[in-house]
Amino acid sequence: MKEVKHSKGLKIAVVFFAFNRPDKLKNTIKSYLSCFNAQTDDIFVYIDGPRNLKERVLTNECFQVSSELISQATIISREDNLGLKHSIHGGISDVLKQYEAVIVIEDDLKLEPEFYNYMRTGLIKYDGNEKVYQISGYNYNPEEGTDAFFLPIITSWGWATWRSRWKGFDLTTNYQSLLMTKSDKKRYNFGGSFNFSRMISLEYSGKISSWAIRWYSYVYSYNGLTLYPPQSLVVNDGFNDGGTHSSYTSSELFSSANSYATSNIDYPDVVQLCEFKVRSLQKHFRKRLNRKILGYIKSLLKRVFHVK
Repeated sequence: MKEVKHSKGLKIAVVFFAFNRPDKLKNTIKSYLSCFNAQTDDIFVYIDGPRNLKERVLTNECFQVSSELISQATIISREDNLGLKHSIHGGISDVLKQYEAVIVIEDDLKLEPEFYNYMRTGLIKYDGNEKVYQISGYNYNPEEGTDAFFLPIITSWGWATWRSRWKGFDLTTNYQSLLMTKSDKKRYNFGGSFNFSRMISLEYSGKISSWAIRWYSYVYSYNGLTLYPPQSLVVNDGFNDGGTHSSYTSSELFSSANSYATSNIDYPDVVQLCEFKVRSLQKHFRKRLNRKILGYIKSLLKRVFHVK
């Protein structure tokens, strides 16, 4: 595995995760290649193994798409189906054995042109500050302004982290001790605005599968923070599959965000929780305009945390 030192000596890898959606993967890779200053080396593609013969055709197509669009990438096409949780954790862990930071992109995302610049800038700026566990390209509740900010919750739609933050994360630790009291549970549930505690409980019981809720629990256990952009630099294209919520993609919840040049995004010099943004997002999650809106918010968070 070739190592290339990027700006300020930080070795950054870009990792795509795919499975059985070659058309989605093609669009995602093309949107990445359209990003300003996107790196074209140190790229990896992990393709999870098929569960049947039909999926083998599709995973082979994912391999072809990757080979054609980013021929310089290292492509890992698995024989066995690991499932998203183990594919993500295993792939990132493998890459971070030789790289200091990783940008993670799944196969149903459309990236705004400023995505890579933002990720790279955030990784370099906060490399030495171990309060920051993640750089998020997605914004749950975009509002006017140019200031990036910190929140205590994570996302999985276009994000980045460092070896030093990821190294202690596993898929077996039980985080129930974080939820011993009502106040603990309220804080874990982002001020009581969303029931993350039920999500982790269902994950423990095997009723759902979500690596992201475990990653959130790990980050939460260290009081870690995530950097968010002022506007979303990621759109999840998975909502356009004709599913229950696809008609809502043009709404405020899933809308494509404005793209900003690097000079127009202000990165905070002081690493601390943005209380105003916390209150704003909590209010957004608590909205009870009608049952339909609430359902969309729940669906959004389940998708972000990869509830299967």
